[in-house]
Amino acid sequence: MNTHILIRRAFQVAACLLLGGSLSAQTILWNEDFSGSTLNPNLTGMKSGDGVVPSLSDGKITFNSGSIGFAQSKIYTAKTQTGAVSLNGHDVYNFFDEGFTVSVSDISFTGTGGDLFIMIGAGIDAFPRGAIPGVFLRLERTSSGSYTLSLNDKGAGGLVKGYTYSLSSLPTSLSLSLNADGWEMTVGGTTFSAGGTSRSGDVWTYINSTDFDTAIPYLSIGTVNYLATGSNDFTASISGFEVVTAVPEPSESAFLFGLSTLIGLWLLRRRSR
Repeated sequence: MNTHILIRRAFQVAACLLLGGSLSAQTILWNEDFSGSTLNPNLTGMKSGDGVVPSLSDGKITFNSGSIGFAQSKIYTAKTQTGAVSLNGHDVYNFFDEGFTVSVSDISFTGTGGDLFIMIGAGIDAFPRGAIPGVFLRLERTSSGSYTLSLNDKGAGGLVKGYTYSLSSLPTSLSLSLNADGWEMTVGGTTFSAGGTSRSGDVWTYINSTDFDTAIPYLSIGTVNYLATGSNDFTASISGFEVVTAVPEPSESAFLFGLSTLIGLWLLRRRSR
C-alpha cells in the first residue's frame, strides 16, 4: 500500500474522530402516535373528579376533564416506551441528571375554554392541581378565545408560580426542554404575541426565585421521576407524544485529537508531494 493511500485512510479516520467528538445521537424515550386501540402498557391513563380516563380514536388520544373545576384526565409514566425505569443509572425523567425534550403534536381543544399540560414531577399526582411538587408547562385557551402558555413550578402546598406568555393562536405542536442548567419552551404553527417561537430561562433561577413563595418545598435535585400530559379543563386531544434525551455536549478531547491529527496529516501530505 503506497504512502498516499495510507495518508488518505488516516485522513478518513481523523475526520471520523473529529465528527464523533462533535456529534452525538439522541436517545428516543418515547415516539408514540396513538394509532392502536389501547394505550402502550408503559403509559397509564388516569382521571379525577368529573374527568374521564383518556381514550384513543383515529390516531389521537383525548383528555376529557368534563368542565372547569377540580377534574383531570391524563396519561403518566415513569418508564420509557420499552419499559425501562432507569437511564444511565438515574430515574428516566430526572432532568437534573440528563436533559430531555418532551413534545406533543396535532393539538386541538373542544369547548369554550380548555388546557393541555406537560408535567414533570415527583409522583403520579404531579399535575397542576395535584399535591406533589413538579414543573409544568400549560397551554390554555381562555373564555375569550385567546391563548397563553405558562411554565410553572408547583410546591406540595398546591400553589403555583412561574412565567406566562401570550400566543398569537393555537399552536399545532408544543415542546418543553429541561436540563440542569435551563429550560426552553417551543411552539409550532404559531408564534408568541411578542414574536418568536421559543422562550428559555435558567432552571435554578426559576425554581429558587425569591419572587416565589419560599415556604413551599419546590422541586429539587433527585426528586423527579414521573412525566405526565393531559387536561384540567374541558377537552384536549393530541396525536403525537415524543420524548428524546438532549444531544450530549461535544467530547472536547476527541474533537481536539481529531483536529490535530488532520493538521498533522495535512503537513505530512504536503511534505510527501
